[in-house]
Amino acid sequence: YMHLASLLNSQNLLTYQPGNTPVHDEHLFIVTHQAFELWFKQIIFELNSIREIFDKKLVEDSALPVACERLDRITKIFNVLIAQFEVISTMAPQEFGELRPSLGDSSGYQSCQYRLLEVKLGVRDDLRIKYADQSYQDSFEGTELESLKTSQKESSLFDAIDQWLARTPGLEVDGFNFIGKFKDALERMIEDGEDKVRKTEELNTGYTTQETPSPLRERFDSVFNETKHKELVHKGSRRFSYKAFQGALMIFHYRHEPQFHYPHLLLTSLIDIDQKMAQWRHYHANMVQKMIGNLAGTGGSSGYMYLRSLCSDRYKVFLDLANLSSYYIPMKYMPQL
Repeated sequence: YMHLASLLNSQNLLTYQPGNTPVHDEHLFIVTHQAFELWFKQIIFELNSIREIFDKKLVEDSALPVACERLDRITKIFNVLIAQFEVISTMAPQEFGELRPSLGDSSGYQSCQYRLLEVKLGVRDDLRIKYADQSYQDSFEGTELESLKTSQKESSLFDAIDQWLARTPGLEVDGFNFIGKFKDALERMIEDGEDKVRKTEELNTGYTTQETPSPLRERFDSVFNETKHKELVHKGSRRFSYKAFQGALMIFHYRHEPQFHYPHLLLTSLIDIDQKMAQWRHYHANMVQKMIGNLAGTGGSSGYMYLRSLCSDRYKVFLDLANLSSYYIPMKYMPQL
């Protein structure tokens, strides 16, 4: 059932072949990377199922707990993946130096499953940092390249979540009109703050200074102005559609309402996955630095410096969710749902 015989016999140690000098840690190197690939496969399996849940015009409420459980599972798997670096880091750089010639021009960058994982999650091609001055797809051919191209034509998890958020109940202008009430709440918060400043100035100096435009209005402008929002999307500093961003903002503020409990839990899990992936990239870069210093990578990349560049926010698919706290208004200013 588990095909353990073939699985446990899939470690073909090159340095143990006749005429080569055996490197003991090659076995550890192979097993660790095979374990990475197995976990990547499981993450892809979970992502596909979650994407199917949200890639519909109607997402049943009963499906949300299932999606949350599977997203949490992905987060837990990334914890295991990160912990595996502690194991492979027990290999001394000198041992890896003995093993490295046997690897040829192969590279961890050539993990098709990891690229599939990124595509299915929603990493944007135009935000990727080129590897050895070429597209990541240039490292693949045959069935692997076809699977990547097919996946790119499909909706990513980001696409499905964006469409779902845009349908958040309460955004309707002729209904609860969240964004209208949110704007009123912002004005109340600003007026409250300005009133406190005036009273403090009068108490200390006996007079008040001339009022200046609140920087809060400028910060929140993109929430109310769709043109400003689209400008941020064009720059790459925001990703969600205008309505989806508002939906996420509503869920963020009304997270304690029963109908938004699981939606908020889901959005939090997406933030966690982004952070765990960034952590994994960081650990990967540090491991490479320990093993080869600032030498070029086996696949022709700039090694550590290239991997370090992948740790930036441009690879965080759900960065908009992490930035929602920049637009938080205390609930005392917000109306009851």
